[in-house]
Amino acid sequence: LEMDFVLDIWLKKVPEHTTLFTRLILINALIDSLAVPFYTSIQATGHVKWYQIGAGGSLILIIPISYVLLKLHLISPAGVFYVSIIMSLLAHVFRTLCMKYQLDMSVKAYAKEVLCNLLMISLVSVLAPLALCLSMPQGWLRAILSVGIAIISTSVVVYTLGLSSSEREMITQTIRKKLRYKHVEE
Repeated sequence: LEMDFVLDIWLKKVPEHTTLFTRLILINALIDSLAVPFYTSIQATGHVKWYQIGAGGSLILIIPISYVLLKLHLISPAGVFYVSIIMSLLAHVFRTLCMKYQLDMSVKAYAKEVLCNLLMISLVSVLAPLALCLSMPQGWLRAILSVGIAIISTSVVVYTLGLSSSEREMITQTIRKKLRYKHVEE
């Protein structure tokens, strides 16, 4: 939300498309981060060949697809990042299918418990900072407040919507123990 402000401070003269490129790179990084537990799980089985061929193959296609689309003037420079996001999504679909067939993972449960939760948490936690950004002029105060509100709203949303009751209980107990321990020290 504060990308323009941060880039203005950092670069002084921000090149065209920088904000869009940065946002698209962050979206792609989020998609790619979903692969880490899958890769670890598949590696544990020892059957990584087809996983690597499928996922890696789709990702390496980003370069020739983008090149051809740029040469044919079918996409703008930002289109390269859209191609990357699409190919990362396809690679994730392939990884999910590998998990289903190699480790008997339920795709339906994964979609519901991970992907839907991630999407819901992302959408809900951005509402308060977005409202602030829309109601205040750009500047240091808005940047500091929006970061603070984003941290608080994301924490609350993850705690209430993203965690199971047993996970919430474990966090609550840990906080209580830390507070008791700190109180005893004083």
